[in-house]
Amino acid sequence: MPSWIVHLATANKIIEKINIKNVNSFLIGNIIPDAERHVIKDFSVYVPYHISHYSEIQVIEGHKEELPNIDKIMKNYKEYLYNPMVLGYITHILTDYYWNRLAFLRYTIKDNEGNCIGVKLNNGNEIACGKEERNELKRNDFKIFKNYIVKKEKYVIPKYEDRLLEDIKLIKEIPFNKEDINKIIKHLNEECKEYNQNISEYNLFTQNQIIEDYKNSIEFIMEFFKENISKK
Repeated sequence: MPSWIVHLATANKIIEKINIKNVNSFLIGNIIPDAERHVIKDFSVYVPYHISHYSEIQVIEGHKEELPNIDKIMKNYKEYLYNPMVLGYITHILTDYYWNRLAFLRYTIKDNEGNCIGVKLNNGNEIACGKEERNELKRNDFKIFKNYIVKKEKYVIPKYEDRLLEDIKLIKEIPFNKEDINKIIKHLNEECKEYNQNISEYNLFTQNQIIEDYKNSIEFIMEFFKENISKK
């Protein structure tokens, strides 16, 4: 999955393209699916990934992978698409779906049953590995891309307001409270201040490729909104 900063930058790009009634609510909704305890240790509740992301094993072009079930989340929230927190939540799920599906199809080597047995590196080499090592390579690339985002992109970090407590009640899977929301905002501010020059090289993507994919991910989300939300 993309890093928090990539999610934040993506959400800001969406805000530039559509009318969002409450930016703070939209941005918080876009982050909360990833607000798990491996990032911030003391949230009031723990929400497993498969619940927060509506994920399930799917077969995509012969690849057996865990991806969000977009139809299911849209069905569950079809009555609340007017709400910016819900739209932010859906934006996060669409972002993850785009990037994970792309990585599965472009970089993953599979066996005859569709399981990951290796990856194709950006230098043309192939290495044998399982899903965990592949996902770690992908996370490393997003850490590097985060530095590009922090340095090059303009984005707004959400601020706390009481309205958020009302909007977040609609997200049944993630019942965070005021303290949880403020921890997310604090962590985002800390993340955006970090810019580590001592970073490793991309493994899967290249700089130019990941920038192009970033732009394409935003177009993917916008097309989905036009087809599934603007008509509601």
